[in-house]
Amino acid sequence: MTDLCFSVWRELRRKPARTLLTVCSLAVGVGMLTLLCAVSAAGSRAADEELRAMGLDGFSVTAAERPLDTAALEAVAALPDVTVAAPLTVVSTAAVLGDEPETVLLCGVDEHAADAVAIDLTAGRMPTARDVLDEALCCTVEETAATAAFGNRSPLGETVTVWIDGGEFAFTVAGTARAKSSLLKNLTGNLPPLLLVPASTLAALSGSDTVDRLAVRSPLPVEELQTRIRTVLADYGNVDIDTLAVQKDRLSRLTALLSCLLTLAGGAALVVSGGNLLTTGLSTVAERVPEIGLKKALGATRSRILAEFLLSAALQSAFGGAAGLLLGGTAAAIGLRCFGVPFAPSVWRGICIFLATVAFGTLCGAIPAEKAARLSPAEAFCRA
Repeated sequence: MTDLCFSVWRELRRKPARTLLTVCSLAVGVGMLTLLCAVSAAGSRAADEELRAMGLDGFSVTAAERPLDTAALEAVAALPDVTVAAPLTVVSTAAVLGDEPETVLLCGVDEHAADAVAIDLTAGRMPTARDVLDEALCCTVEETAATAAFGNRSPLGETVTVWIDGGEFAFTVAGTARAKSSLLKNLTGNLPPLLLVPASTLAALSGSDTVDRLAVRSPLPVEELQTRIRTVLADYGNVDIDTLAVQKDRLSRLTALLSCLLTLAGGAALVVSGGNLLTTGLSTVAERVPEIGLKKALGATRSRILAEFLLSAALQSAFGGAAGLLLGGTAAAIGLRCFGVPFAPSVWRGICIFLATVAFGTLCGAIPAEKAARLSPAEAFCRA
């Protein structure tokens, strides 16, 4: 085995320029495949996070004939396998943020606000279970509105005057939040400021315990969840369930398809590189016909010649694969960082690409190896 490896290494060093070009060709193909795989995976992750931030991983329940209320919320929350059932009521009203009155969207939520509204807490806190129980006069203000109203000073503890059904109420700012989704961030710039308040507080001040909709999270299939919810809410008439999770799945499948197409494009680059390895192997066999004939005349077996060429192809594939992984990974990391997308290298993906490269390169080297192994000493000397 040592003699075989030494012989292959000596042959590769005999034509260093050709060996280097072959390895570089494979490195470019593997690098392109690695780059496209990394970019497609990062794109899929970013798209999935964006869809999740927009709230497309749950269900929205509304009723047309009879408004939903706290009893409906409790009935849905009590269903098996329902992980979250949160109320959501939005009222457009007037409020004083800072010095001037303006139109705001008052959003009644409970302690599950993060599951009902696609926003991230930036300071302070969201409405808590204690706030809901005590019907507290507190609110969480959208960050941009808080900055515009209170400037550089912290808005926590400041007072916001809100008018509800003709009454004037002073809410204490308990926190600030911003939209999770970049799309929602753009949209909220054109909408009135959002104020999150305890749903019980909004119900008490407005004199109504109805809610606009329920935000529901559950691992159950869509059809099964719809059946269960419609059963427990039969008294509310025609219940409409927006299957937002299905829309998210469709969009996720679309991004997966695009990722697959990018991977196939990278695979095509690797195939072209493998063709170069095949061409190089055939030319090497043609050049080494006298040497092969001499080796066979001196007792070299068919399997020895075959193993020598296969090992040569495997070594070049391994060098090219390793260089390509390094090249593609570096390019992906730099490119994604320039666009503000986190780069998460996958060890298993890299191992799979490397092994696939070695296997494919060895397969491409099998044709010239078989051709060399089938040469007889007499034929080799005649062709020489």
